[in-house]
Amino acid sequence: MQNSQMNAQSQQQSIQMKAQMDAQIEQIQGDYKINTVKTEQAMRSESDMQMFVMDILKKSYELDKPLTPELQQIVNNYFQAQQAKAMAAQQQIAAQQQAEAEAQQEQEAQ
Repeated sequence: MQNSQMNAQSQQQSIQMKAQMDAQIEQIQGDYKINTVKTEQAMRSESDMQMFVMDILKKSYELDKPLTPELQQIVNNYFQAQQAKAMAAQQQIAAQQQAEAEAQQEQEAQ
């Protein structure tokens, strides 16, 4: 009798653990889908902004007219943002290289 109770209890715990794991997997998959959609939207937005800026510059060139102050500000902001992204990426690479060099030095010292 006690053995069958332990088996039933074990099965119940197993069912509960599986349900919890299934719920966690569902949550992770949902989070992944959300992050994927957010990334796609950000990339589309960035691409749209790039196309817009390039169109502004192209029209200005084709019409041989200077940009209005508002359009010039949009173009400037876009290129400043691109430059900031590039600098951040360079800083991240430099920090990673520095960390790797320090790890190498520590390893050689041992």
